[in-house]
Amino acid sequence: MNRELDFTEYGRSLTQSIFADNILLVLVRYQRRGRVSREDKQVLLEAREFLSRIVEAERIFDIPSPPQSSMANARLFDEAVNSISIPLASKTDFVDYIQKIESTVKKMLSGSKPSQEEISSFEEFFTNYGALQHQRSNIELEIAAV
Repeated sequence: MNRELDFTEYGRSLTQSIFADNILLVLVRYQRRGRVSREDKQVLLEAREFLSRIVEAERIFDIPSPPQSSMANARLFDEAVNSISIPLASKTDFVDYIQKIESTVKKMLSGSKPSQEEISSFEEFFTNYGALQHQRSNIELEIAAV
């Protein structure tokens, strides 16, 4: 039985995969040049906003009946958790990890030089996030083909 492709879900996953790829391309250029170009600044500002939304989403789980409008952020939080490849003991550890990545973005934007460990965490998170989104878009296509 074929089902129609959920273009909304497919498009969202594909868009997020491309978003992560763009961030990784900015990182490669940053590592090569040692600075953020004007063109890349906007991508890093979007990355910083994205990471801030993840941190804000953590608070949703403390609300007994969160508003429906906050469900997108809850989903974002879930996807971010699934993009972490290191063991974290608690929600607080996860938020700290995301805030460290956000701090790396802020350093890059301000002209400060992040450590190699910070760069590695940044790269690993966005690599995993992009791969997860790409996988989800492929699953949507496979479901539609059945």
